Amino acid sequence: GENGANFYIRGISTISGVTSPLIVLDGMEISSDDLNHLDPDVIESFSVLKDATATAMYGTRGANGVLIITTKSGANLEKPIIGIRVESNVSVPTSVPKFANGPEYMELYNEAVTNQGTGDVLYTKEQIDGTRKHLNPYIFPDVDWYKEIFKRSSFNEKANFNIRGGSSRIVYFMNLNASHESGMLRNRSKDYFSYNNGINYTRYTFQNNIDFHMSKSSTISLHLYAGLDDTDGPANNDIDDIYNQVLAANPVQYPISYPSNGDQWVHWGYYSLGNVAYTNPMAELTRGYSSNFASTINANLDFEQKLDFILKGLSFKAMFAFKNWSSSTTKRSQDFNTYQLSKWSQDADGNYHFDAPPTGDPTKPVLSTSGSSSGDRDIYAQAYFDYNRTFGPHTIDAMALWNIDEKNYNNVSDLLSSLPRRKMGFAGRLSYDYLHRYLVEFNAGYNGSENFAKGHRWGF
Repeated sequence: GENGANFYIRGISTISGVTSPLIVLDGMEISSDDLNHLDPDVIESFSVLKDATATAMYGTRGANGVLIITTKSGANLEKPIIGIRVESNVSVPTSVPKFANGPEYMELYNEAVTNQGTGDVLYTKEQIDGTRKHLNPYIFPDVDWYKEIFKRSSFNEKANFNIRGGSSRIVYFMNLNASHESGMLRNRSKDYFSYNNGINYTRYTFQNNIDFHMSKSSTISLHLYAGLDDTDGPANNDIDDIYNQVLAANPVQYPISYPSNGDQWVHWGYYSLGNVAYTNPMAELTRGYSSNFASTINANLDFEQKLDFILKGLSFKAMFAFKNWSSSTTKRSQDFNTYQLSKWSQDADGNYHFDAPPTGDPTKPVLSTSGSSSGDRDIYAQAYFDYNRTFGPHTIDAMALWNIDEKNYNNVSDLLSSLPRRKMGFAGRLSYDYLHRYLVEFNAGYNGSENFAKGHRWGF
């Protein structure tokens, strides 16, 4: 669910720093995250607008270019067309760093300290040999943290169903999609606790487009989209944090855990000396879990009326669109108790004995709960007249457009963030084409925003 790409059309906005272009789906602005989650099976056309004349009708919103996506519509068919597709894929990392094993790590460490003359304490030959021979996993640990936490591959599944058809009056297109991803983390929490905090991402999307031809000259269309995301995973660390902890962990300084001796908690391995303290990646990974549910709803109502009875080539189009996105997250996490090896010995029979006391006052961990929610909603409306007429070798095209949009943020605590953000715009285009060889075009936009003070809200 986090594999979306970033793309640029006209660089980065100078003032706001916005990098993504305006993305328009069936006339409604959507986010780049919405685009990443769009099922390719519903896309009919995909257009990129980058020059000023092409983006003028979108006003200031199109400063970084415009990406226009149109979803599929139905068709007048004797029998509907049904499509079913089920696929599975395997994901593997493009590259994995090769880690030194315990003895190699200690030998290279000693070499670096000696060459640099830092005066740090060297690993003894006894420690190196004991680690190489795997004499005792608690006194001479050798932990491959990457192998303990990450998988070599993950399996993902996806299923899609769509149907397309209609008659001379009504045409329809419906698409259902379900996908599942499991991520690259091993589900290690279930080895220590009752919960499972492995990555589990499931997404459901639904697209339903209906076009009703009320007459030969008028059409009304309704496009509905719903996307549901259900994501489970670790609570306190995201994946790059866990990855960095694995890179920084010392493979020979402490084991994953020591024997618990009947305690009601895990004795996580730990090491600190002076200002140097190592993090136990396994303890951080398994300390809790999170659940996130997000939903996106898009609804577009379009109306088109040809006005040939007034002027041939003239038409009127209007659209009202509504989009709502909401997200809620629940996290449950706990503290953990750490233990550090203080001394060890070997008896005459070759048995090892060690003492690993707690680094603080150990207590039974208890899961605490926290949560958050966020979201936003957009309302957009536009209406425009369009004129296109060809007279022999001459073609004239003209358009006059008005639009307004409002954005609100949910669950905000300060006054400014709670206020709606409204924009209004007027745009016009006039073009002349001769023999489809010579073109002259003029575009103009007049846009206003509530972000500015009175008298300074409009720009041409």
